[in-house]
Amino acid sequence: MSNRSFSEALRSSVAEAAATRCCLGFLLTSCRLSAAFSHFKEISDLMISAIQFGMTIDQHTMPDGSVGIMWAKHWNSNGLAQRHGERARHPHLFPDYWAQAAAEIECWVYPLPALGDFKVWLQEVYLPEKYPAYIAKKTREGAIDASRATLLLSALSSGATDEKGEEWKE
Repeated sequence: MSNRSFSEALRSSVAEAAATRCCLGFLLTSCRLSAAFSHFKEISDLMISAIQFGMTIDQHTMPDGSVGIMWAKHWNSNGLAQRHGERARHPHLFPDYWAQAAAEIECWVYPLPALGDFKVWLQEVYLPEKYPAYIAKKTREGAIDASRATLLLSALSSGATDEKGEEWKE
């Protein structure tokens, strides 16, 4: 299989993108999602926004790692297990053509009652405080053009612009 980015797969074929998305762990089919959630699935809107603004999503650029590390730190430092129950490990699958496929990586899945806390943390902490640094790093690495990165961050902070930075009118 070619070394195509997730972005290219999404743009070229909806069916292929769905298969890639599943391989990436967004859909944890062997996990009881009625009792747990994964940040992979919960950041799918963030990923789609990044792709729409021109970010290449591939084995080198995948915000799930950044979100997962920061959320896990927040989870531990705020004692959320005492409030919501313990989190569990779940296999994280990657496409065969990604270097990560050779590793046996596990991600955390969290008790469903913590989903509200995650969404608040994502909107109030990660997006305004952590995501800009992630985007700046990815801009330096060439995964997204600087002007598009600025538009992406602006759109996410206001939620009221399209990919050209123009306000949406209802």
